[in-house]
Order: sequence, then structure tokens, then C-alpha cells
Amino acid sequence: MSGVTAQFKAFQSEFEGKAPNYAKCTKLLNELKIALVEEGFLVPGASDGGETARAVLEYAVLLAVKQRETEAFERHMTQLAAYYADYRDVLAPSEKEAHMVSLHLLHVLTRDSEYPAPFHMLLETLPAAVLANPQVAAVVELEQLLNDGRYANVIEMTSQLAADASSYEAYFANKLRDAVKAEMAACVATAYADMPVARAKTLLVCESDAELAELAADFGWLIDAGVVHLRPGGTATTPTAAASAEAKVPSLRVISDMLGYARDLERIV
Repeated sequence: MSGVTAQFKAFQSEFEGKAPNYAKCTKLLNELKIALVEEGFLVPGASDGGETARAVLEYAVLLAVKQRETEAFERHMTQLAAYYADYRDVLAPSEKEAHMVSLHLLHVLTRDSEYPAPFHMLLETLPAAVLANPQVAAVVELEQLLNDGRYANVIEMTSQLAADASSYEAYFANKLRDAVKAEMAACVATAYADMPVARAKTLLVCESDAELAELAADFGWLIDAGVVHLRPGGTATTPTAAASAEAKVPSLRVISDMLGYARDLERIV
């Protein structure tokens, strides 16, 4: 066990340093996981070394976020979930659990093709104490805003989460914000042919002319004399960005369908 402890401390020292070398961290992490397997510790609920193995997986999740490796994030989070869900009464509580869960929930919001079911299934597995944590509660609130179609509020909240570019939440928050903005832009392009720049910035929650110009370039819009021409060719734009947003956040399509069902129900009643 002393050897594993020494390896873990070496990894922590590198990862938490002022200028971490993530390639070196990956190498140390792989060596550490091999050592854990050889010692029989990388087994959920193992009485001896189980907490160390859980801590290693928590750091593995954080390293995956820093390296923008989605598959590694999912793999390590799946392993880690067993410790949180099935061995809560066996191991001492982890101070990082709420943070890990909040990152997992954000990931589901930005990527899962079967949303919203996986998001709410995950919530069902969480104890009240974890759900009440501010980090987790913030993501639950974000999902509610998205589900309600309150995109401007979603943009505002994701911008707050991503305010610190070095934070782990920033990676997922930026992905969600970009996808929602692309969806909003596609809707605006369908509804309007032209509009003043000031109005476009308000509708699309753009903080600067440069941000609007970047969005316009993505969608093939033309900005001229203070006016945004959303259909410069005379037809509604169908940009790749909108398709990408649909793929990243399929919940937006679900929201649109639900609103349509609600309107039909009102007519029936």
C-alpha cells in the first residue's frame, strides 16, 4: 500500500502544481491504476484501499476534462459511479462527490442523445444531501431553464459557469452555450429576413459586435450599414452550426416538439 500511496502523491503533486504537465499526469495515472489493480484495490467497495482507488478515479475524471477527452471522462465517471451509488455505506464520504456529479450532469446536458431520460435517471440515484449541494443544484436549475425554453437565461447561466476559463465546469458550459446560441440563431433566421444590429444582439444575447459578426459568419449572414441580412440569398439559411447544435443538444428538438403538443392540446380543450 505504501508504494501506491507514494505514486498517488507524485500524481497529485504534478496535477495540482502551478504548471502541470498533463502528458506526464496521464503517464503517472496509468501507472497508478496498474498498481491499484495489482494490489486488488481498484474494486468498488474494497475495504482496504477502496477510498484511495475512488480518489484516483476522481482525479482521472478531472484530468479527462482538462484534456478535453470525452471518452476518458465517461469511462472514469462510470467506474466512479459505482463507488458513489453502491458503496456509500461502506466507504467514508468523498468531499469531491458533489463536484463529480455536477460535471456528470453537465456532460449529459451537452451530449446525451437520449436526453432528458438519462439526466433524470441520474438524479433519481442521488441522495438528498448531494442534490442540495449548490454545484448540483445549479445544474438542475440549468436543465429546468433549458427544458422551459428560456434560452436567454441558459446563456446567462452558462456564461456565469464559464466565467473562470480554468474551471472544470467551463468546458461543458461553453459547449452548451454555443449549441443553444446556434439554435437561437437558426430560429431567428427562420423568422426574420433582416433586422437592426442592436436588435439582433439583444435577441441572440451577443455582448459585442464582434460576437455577432462571428455568429453571422457561421450562418452566412451579411451585416451592412447597421442591418443584419439574415437571408442574403433570398432563402432561409440552414447552417452547419444549427445541425451541429441539434446533434449536441437534442433536447432542443424535444422542447420544440413538446411546445407543439401543448398547442395542439389547447386547441382540443
